[in-house]
Amino acid sequence: MDSLSPGNDKIVGKAPCIVVTLDGLLATGVVVPPRVIKLDVEGSEMSALRGAERLLSSDAPPVLILEINPSIQARFGYQPRDMLTFLRKTNDYVIFWLSRGGLQEVEVGSELPHCQIHGKNFGANYLVIHQ
Repeated sequence: MDSLSPGNDKIVGKAPCIVVTLDGLLATGVVVPPRVIKLDVEGSEMSALRGAERLLSSDAPPVLILEINPSIQARFGYQPRDMLTFLRKTNDYVIFWLSRGGLQEVEVGSELPHCQIHGKNFGANYLVIHQ
């Protein structure tokens, strides 16, 4: 549950860390373009996606599995709809909730299906695929 959240009231310690973008790593050749990315960064998902915008808008964009938790993401000043809109505009991604009943497509701008069931204080995984 480590987080870069400025509003984290349960700080038990601090440690310096180096933060780099995925696009930066790809540009230096340190890593090869991934086909799948599992992203669960305790609210920093929007920052991570912005740091991979070149990759996400490329001709071979990866499939994403994102954890979306509205209450944690709000600490960073954005809502899930901002992230979904970004993905839709970046490369026409389609978003699905990975529910127990299977995949359920999510319309950008609508309430997240897991929030309708569990509330906004819970996270859930979403599959994001290029159209």
